[in-house]
Amino acid sequence: MKQVIWATVGAAALSLAACYPASETPSDSPGAVEAPESDSASAGVDPDLAPFTDLLGATYTQSGAVEADLTGLLEALPTYAGVDWETMRFDSDTGATVFTGLDISLGTDAPVGMRFEEASVWGLDADFLAARLRGERLDESGPVMTRFDGRQFSYFGFGDALNFAMNGFFDLIAEGEELPEDFNFSVDAFDYSGARFLMTDVSLLPWEFSPLSADILPDELDEEPEVKALLIEGIHLAQHVVAGTRSLAMDKAIMTDISMAMTMRQPSANVDITSEVELYTLSGMRGFDYDQTLVRNAKSIQTTEYVTMDLGDDTFGEVSPMGLPAGMDVTQETTYAMAKSADIRLNKVLGFLARGEIPNMDERDLLSLGRGSATDFAFKLNGADTFAVREIRLDVDQFEWLIPSDLAISFDGGVIHISELTSFAKGMMEGFAETAEESMSPSEASELAMVLEGMDKGLELLPDYGLDKLTLNGAFTAKWNADQGPADFAYTLEGDGFGSGQLDLGLTFPVYETLRAASQSEDPERALETAFEDAFAIRSGSYFERDLGGYDKILGFVNAIGAEYPDQGWGAMVSNMEPAQMRAYGATLVRMGRASAEQEFPPAAEWLDAIAAYVETGGSIEFAMRPTAPVTAETFDELDETDDPQAVVARLGLSVTHTPN
Repeated sequence: MKQVIWATVGAAALSLAACYPASETPSDSPGAVEAPESDSASAGVDPDLAPFTDLLGATYTQSGAVEADLTGLLEALPTYAGVDWETMRFDSDTGATVFTGLDISLGTDAPVGMRFEEASVWGLDADFLAARLRGERLDESGPVMTRFDGRQFSYFGFGDALNFAMNGFFDLIAEGEELPEDFNFSVDAFDYSGARFLMTDVSLLPWEFSPLSADILPDELDEEPEVKALLIEGIHLAQHVVAGTRSLAMDKAIMTDISMAMTMRQPSANVDITSEVELYTLSGMRGFDYDQTLVRNAKSIQTTEYVTMDLGDDTFGEVSPMGLPAGMDVTQETTYAMAKSADIRLNKVLGFLARGEIPNMDERDLLSLGRGSATDFAFKLNGADTFAVREIRLDVDQFEWLIPSDLAISFDGGVIHISELTSFAKGMMEGFAETAEESMSPSEASELAMVLEGMDKGLELLPDYGLDKLTLNGAFTAKWNADQGPADFAYTLEGDGFGSGQLDLGLTFPVYETLRAASQSEDPERALETAFEDAFAIRSGSYFERDLGGYDKILGFVNAIGAEYPDQGWGAMVSNMEPAQMRAYGATLVRMGRASAEQEFPPAAEWLDAIAAYVETGGSIEFAMRPTAPVTAETFDELDETDDPQAVVARLGLSVTHTPN
């Protein structure tokens, strides 16, 4: 038992990423904080960040402290775990036990772990930690550390561990066959370090764990016992990590000046990844629940060199270059100024996994993915700006069991760089052309050359028509009233200088109690299907679009492209038509179908008139369905039997409305 607990608690302690969310962490500690002369709030720091920047700048002391005694803790460690240091001393001025060269590791031949050049610890309850390692006091909650302040930290051994795990996996799926000589997967370098790692008021929560049975795996795996054993071992490991993380809590955690670099070779690509984060914080952690996380000034760069590899083995077949031409390098760069998330609640749902259980629909209040935002987000391809957004917001904090009941996504100031994306696509096509040059026929080569030439001409013309980049704002919402059934969906998109569109849809779904009862019936699949058939209805629907010059820009671009190809039939036609003429021509095509549509369904004539007017003159148009009562499957059956089109239109509330500028 103590080995299992150490492995899971240790894994969570070694990586703050495993410590996600929040719990009953004591907020009162016997220590005192001496604040700096000027606090962060008055210095213009983001108010959400101010408590953390103030914490970093303050001096912490604890009166009445004594030196930490690690004797019992070290004795409780399993043979494959280690806590080592170069020097250890007690600082009577601050009440801290101070270590230099502190290593916390797992493993023997190739240990993995975390190293601190210097670390200070206050209020350590080594007896409680040792009891947990021995499998004792599993039902208790209590503080284990008032504060931990580590300086110049780094991780070690993770590259070797990943190589060991992946090589074992490939050997297993090869089923004893020798892997091809040129098959390669390896992490050549993995470095992860930071300037400071600070935690306050760290506690242990009750331990919960029960291994899942191998019976949950498909019966087909009975014929592959080694694979089955590997899968269930992986599941149990995941359960251990979840159980360990759920037993941890802390008030605050801060990491500063984080940097990571990894070099990895894969069968079809060589990858280099680097990332930097100036500041990472979390607060109110209780296992996989937390009150808030903040990330300031983050940057990641991934460079991928795509290669071909003919493995020449039936076990794996031929590995393609991931859809990109061999020899092509792609660099992706992502940056953002600030990312925030709040009210994440996953501890309850993951507790079922740790206990080897599946939550049924009686567990209605089960989780929250929280509310989050990111500001000044930017994405580059091969050094060129391709996408940016001033602010993105995501709210996914309301669920009924595992079903989201209120979802909202929105963004402001989004910019898509069409020219840069087109240039990237052109580079891909040129790479393919070089790769397949010998296998292409003269006609195929000529056609490809014409396409590439057209892309060059298009790139020259895009800025002239305001199509080199597109500025957007958008939002999507989805809401379901679980007790009454209405479900509403809305989507809006606005393009600066182009136009806007909005889609609204009102439906009715089964209420939660009906779904819960169906899930617990003898035939849940059929019961759920019946529940949706009985409850589903369309309450309303509409699509609204406003033209603010976007169509004229696109048609002007088409006209200019046509002028570049006067010897082509399509080029000659569109080059002689200005945008207004193209719109008039399109409207004529719409009106040509008016007579036949009116004969089949008379109200459609007015709708086609409205569409033709919008195509020709712009303005706005709305397609709407606003029925006098919710529309069900029975409604359509009834309307099929009527031969009165106006009655159908009235019952469904159908309309197409054009409004000129």
